[in-house]
Amino acid sequence: MIVISIAIISAYYLGEATGIADANGVMCAGLYATAVATMGMFASGVYVLSMSGFGPIADNAGGIIEMSD
Repeated sequence: MIVISIAIISAYYLGEATGIADANGVMCAGLYATAVATMGMFASGVYVLSMSGFGPIADNAGGIIEMSD
């Protein structure tokens, strides 16, 4: 939890350091960088969840193949 918090906070500050602002002059790059970092962290979660969901199915299929010669 500490590592994820540090990653999100550092993404915000790195985004703000770019100096990108919207039409009103409000700094908004920090929020965008936070969203990009969060989506990057979620991308690996999809792989882990799918492997944990389909792992037993693949294992059972392998067992059936072994038993049937």
